[in-house]
Amino acid sequence: MTDTPSDCPDPTVANPAADCPDPIAWGLAQILGASQSITNTEAVVPLVYDGILDPAATPTTWGGTAENPMNICLGGNGTTAFLNMHFDVSGPKLFAGDLTGLNDMTADMTAYASCTLPALAPVTVVAP
Repeated sequence: MTDTPSDCPDPTVANPAADCPDPIAWGLAQILGASQSITNTEAVVPLVYDGILDPAATPTTWGGTAENPMNICLGGNGTTAFLNMHFDVSGPKLFAGDLTGLNDMTADMTAYASCTLPALAPVTVVAP
């Protein structure tokens, strides 16, 4: 991950410059860009899971399995590319500038593809 742009003023001040990215959002964008090497894609994949687990979660807490204790259900999405960031492990490394955090990420969706949940109602956005 590269450093924040040098022309970026301090984002913690009351009125940072409009062109200054939020350092966390900027860092996350850099991480997602680097994740393309994990997913072998030219863009960020459509399904990104932060992979952060509730430390108290068990398979019975959320109705999941040992491999998927949070019961993340991505079945029915076809062959869409996927990224599990395992951000509870990779995030601290990556934000510290340690690119080995990318090795904690995976494109394997197997544990999440075997279940489905009822579809939610469609969301309609109306332009103002």
